Amino acid sequence: MTFVLIVITAVTAGRALVARWLEQGHVRAPVVLVLAGVVTGVFTHSEIAVTLNSEIAQHVAEVILAVLLFVDATELPGGRLFGNDPGAAARTLQVALPLSLAAVVLLGTLMLPELPAGSS
Repeated sequence: MTFVLIVITAVTAGRALVARWLEQGHVRAPVVLVLAGVVTGVFTHSEIAVTLNSEIAQHVAEVILAVLLFVDATELPGGRLFGNDPGAAARTLQVALPLSLAAVVLLGTLMLPELPAGSS
């Protein structure tokens, strides 16, 4: 677990040092941290699994998701239902949401073929 903390600290510090260059390439901090997490997870899977497969980790993740998802979802920019750009919101709801759901179902079917289709 110490290795994971060292990697996250090093990546955060490294990203801070080259932030201007990364911003010009439209590479934001969350992307850098996700990539660092993926690489760290590949090399330290067994060490991280013990920590993350706990009830405390599940509760922490639930609280974080509740705060991030539901607090931002209640904000109405401009006081309008679809915010300042109703066209983008409509496209997201009518095009991106169904496509992403279909992609998840397809990917789940390919990755988990042993599950019966339509099971509840």
